[in-house]
Amino acid sequence: KQEEMDKQKSRFIEGAMENGVADKAASKIFDQVDAFAGYGFNKSHAAAYALIAYQTAYLKANHPVAFLAASMSLDYHNTDKLQVFVQDAQAHDIEVCIPDVNKSGVLFEIDDNRIFYALSAIKNVGMQAVADIIAIRRETGAFSDIFDFAKRTGETGLNRRMLENMIAAGCFDNFEPDRARLHAGVDLILTEANLAAEEKRTKQDNLFGDVDMTQSVQLPSAISWSPVDRLTYEFAAIGFYLSGHPMDDYKTALRRANVKQFADLQASVEKEVLIAGTLSRIDERKAKSGKPFAYLGLSDPTGQFETIVFSETLERSRDLLTVGTSVVISAKISYRDDVMDLMAEAIRPVDKVVANSAAGLRVFVEKSESLQNIEAQLANAGTKPGQGGNVSLIFQNDLHEIEMRLPGSYAVTPRVSGAIKALSGVLHVEDL
Repeated sequence: KQEEMDKQKSRFIEGAMENGVADKAASKIFDQVDAFAGYGFNKSHAAAYALIAYQTAYLKANHPVAFLAASMSLDYHNTDKLQVFVQDAQAHDIEVCIPDVNKSGVLFEIDDNRIFYALSAIKNVGMQAVADIIAIRRETGAFSDIFDFAKRTGETGLNRRMLENMIAAGCFDNFEPDRARLHAGVDLILTEANLAAEEKRTKQDNLFGDVDMTQSVQLPSAISWSPVDRLTYEFAAIGFYLSGHPMDDYKTALRRANVKQFADLQASVEKEVLIAGTLSRIDERKAKSGKPFAYLGLSDPTGQFETIVFSETLERSRDLLTVGTSVVISAKISYRDDVMDLMAEAIRPVDKVVANSAAGLRVFVEKSESLQNIEAQLANAGTKPGQGGNVSLIFQNDLHEIEMRLPGSYAVTPRVSGAIKALSGVLHVEDL
């Protein structure tokens, strides 16, 4: 009660002064108490908070999978919170599976120690459309392939953006693990969905009666997405990296270049470090002087972190500062109340830092037909005379192993290695 607080001020200051406290100090202390009184916890309020805290702590300790799934369902539209929940689940050895059109629900579902990602948490996928898809699945059984899905859900409002994001999120990986091929076939899939919907609407049968014509429809060929491209599409559809991280293929190369991971910093005593991460947020502001500065949000396979970038470094690095870009930061470490702060002094592209980390690649190939796609990936990477590494192809069969070295030198960064590893017919890629 403010009127009671006002009455107590003079009494408080007089009593403090009698105990040797200066007038100004006593007044300052009372003002702090007065400010707290504007929102102080009475006993009944504190007891209610304590009870809820106890109940939620009990649920998380004794039923962690269900508790996290329920928490994620509550915030299914908030990708920042979902990312924190996913990291919490991983820290407790709880698997969060990519969305699956035959296993996921409208919200987050559980199965033993697994959580299936909610279909409605994918961007541009509406809650009602998902509810209709789930109802169809429950009524008529699991979907057998992408065209069966299209045929049976054509009336639910399936559209291009929804389908593309479901593909990018991995909803159809059990039908076709090559998401690039599914993405290339979006027009074909939507055509089948629209034809089926029109037949139902007009109650017309096709000329071939009960024969399923989708069995003869084939997805078009497409060059497989590299692991980084696959994750970039996934990030756009989900809001964060779920099935992996763009820096996964860089771990060995970065270690050779003495670049730390975020988890390494917790035990580090160094004042200056090199740290790599993928940009997830760029928050630019202006200081009182008018000079720009920015807070950069980044992540690597071990966690999320933030660094501040002041005007000179910011201006030098603007071309690199795009969400989804992976960079190496030269940073100074300082501590404030045991909280670690990072200040960026230089920012470089990660591929430039690790460009010479490997002398070459050995690519183990199952099919000679893969050669053209391998050469296309190497050509896209670009080379400079006298730079780059050697690339050898190893063809294997039951009796022989034949090694063929490609002419010239090539940029053999982890990005290139990962892109080749993702190609159909490539068994293994080994750094030299």
